[in-house]
Amino acid sequence: VANDEDDDKIPWVKFVQHGPLRALTYTHFCNNWAVYTVLSWLPTFYKDSLEVDLQGAAHLALLPPLAGLVVSAVAAPLADGLIERGVSITFVRKLMQSIAFLSPAACMLGCILSEDKQLSTWLLPLGLGLQTFSFAGLYSNHQDISPKYAGILLSITNIFGSMPGVIGVPFTGWLLDQTDSWTISLFVPCLFFYVSGTFIYARFGSGERLVLEEELVEKLE
Repeated sequence: VANDEDDDKIPWVKFVQHGPLRALTYTHFCNNWAVYTVLSWLPTFYKDSLEVDLQGAAHLALLPPLAGLVVSAVAAPLADGLIERGVSITFVRKLMQSIAFLSPAACMLGCILSEDKQLSTWLLPLGLGLQTFSFAGLYSNHQDISPKYAGILLSITNIFGSMPGVIGVPFTGWLLDQTDSWTISLFVPCLFFYVSGTFIYARFGSGERLVLEEELVEKLE
């Protein structure tokens, strides 16, 4: 009964109506589209397109998470340092997320335009590693919007964030079969979501706290 009462108090309507949360949800979807599709197809891309043997492809597929570890050690202190210096949270979140999306987008464009296979071998892991700036962008934004309900907000956005794993990975495979082109099947959709996600989050995202009626009541009391 107590749990039912707690559920009744959760301001679901406020969350659905909150524009910055909707922008954050789309950004989460865009972020995970690239993560799931590229990581899933990276070994096959190395093997088929760059002519790397299967064992080598498996080893190279370990590079993105390793790069992510390094980048995360830089992104978090950088974001915290900017906020401590008085830079607005909204600006910091948008800056971090813009880096997280535009950096791998630039790396993918390099892969498309370059004929150097060795360059492509390193550009993709580097791009996915730089996408870890999202930890200081979208993944920190739930706490900004509502510290009390941050876990619930993350659950909401993650519902949509998990969809690329369900539809994005098989869609990429289907598109690859239809076009026989890694550029069209893997890179172009990722570039679309990188660019559109950057625009939507920059335009509608916010680090401002969502003030709820219950919080106003608590302050009055």
